[in-house]
Formats: sequence, structure tokens, C-alpha cells
Amino acid sequence: MTLAKRSATGEMLHATYRWEDEGAPNRGSWEFQNGAPAFCLHGLFEAQVDLRRDAVAVVCGDVSLTYGALEFRSNQLAHHLRGLDVGPGKLVGIVFDRSELPIIALLAILKTGAAYV
Repeated sequence: MTLAKRSATGEMLHATYRWEDEGAPNRGSWEFQNGAPAFCLHGLFEAQVDLRRDAVAVVCGDVSLTYGALEFRSNQLAHHLRGLDVGPGKLVGIVFDRSELPIIALLAILKTGAAYV
């Protein structure tokens, strides 16, 4: 799978995912243009949503979320955070007990352009 996006300077950036074993879809590695990551973590996650929306992404105790459900919930939280003026240049503190919620929160924060601490 290859992803492409245009940089701020107009250059096309590419990242390719190489599967180690076609029978094990989560085993592989990303190869980035010029050896440097061209994509953000949440962008790479969204690419996985496109590929396997109904596959289980997170399991914590009795709770499991598919990639699609995780995307939906993180988007909801990202929109809420943007309404609270969270965005680029802002820091968001997070503290959670062990659950699926930190994963949702981290993705949402990254989607706003902010950073988490």
C-alpha cells in the first residue's frame, strides 16, 4: 500500500507499507521517502481505517473497538476539543486509568494539531 500527500512546499511525499506476510495483515513496516516520516500518526491510522474499517483495532478487558468505531469516537472528541480552542501550538494533559479511552483521546488530540502531555 502506498500513501501520498502534498507537502507545504508542494512536493509530493510518499510512504509505502510492506507486508512481511500477506496472511498476517498487521505484520509489516512503513518505508518513508528519504528515510523520514512524511505522514502523521493519525494520518497513518486513517489509512488503516480505509483498509479495515470493521476489523478490531483496540481490545481492553471486555471492550473492543473496530477501526471504524475508534475513528468515529476520536473524530467526535476532536470536534469537541476544537470547540474548546484546542489546536496547533496547544498542549493537552491526559490522565486515564487503563481503558480504551486514552487511545481515543490521543488520536483526537493529534487530529486537532495539538500535542499531548
